[in-house]
Amino acid sequence: LLCADGSLLFGPDVWRALSPRGDAVPAYFAWSAAIATGAMLLFAAWRLTPRAGSGLLLVALPVAIGGVFAPGISAAMLLVILGFAQSSRPLIGIGLLSFAGFLGTFYYQLTQTLLIKSAILTGTGIALLVLRRLLPESEAPRA
Repeated sequence: LLCADGSLLFGPDVWRALSPRGDAVPAYFAWSAAIATGAMLLFAAWRLTPRAGSGLLLVALPVAIGGVFAPGISAAMLLVILGFAQSSRPLIGIGLLSFAGFLGTFYYQLTQTLLIKSAILTGTGIALLVLRRLLPESEAPRA
């Protein structure tokens, strides 16, 4: 999922270079990879709800929705969640590095305007802050 979702970030030029006939990536592949990664993020959050609390699922929802518009972010957060669940520092590190890489690459892409990109990032951030404020203190994640 990380490869499929992350490769969409670099645009159709990469797919044309890798394709023997020079075809572009099909449109349905772009949406299906982002939706599948978001679904896997929500599934992992749902499965970890008994241990982490219901707040994890509420926080994963805006990240999964934002991942449809910003490819790779959902896959990176899935790695971070799984790393925390398994107490694996290398997996958490890979997830955080890929999150920073995908976020930086998404922001400097030229396929969308900066206004649209900043709206996506701002909307996801506001949704996470609102959900953090609404969570009871017992379910809030500890640093």
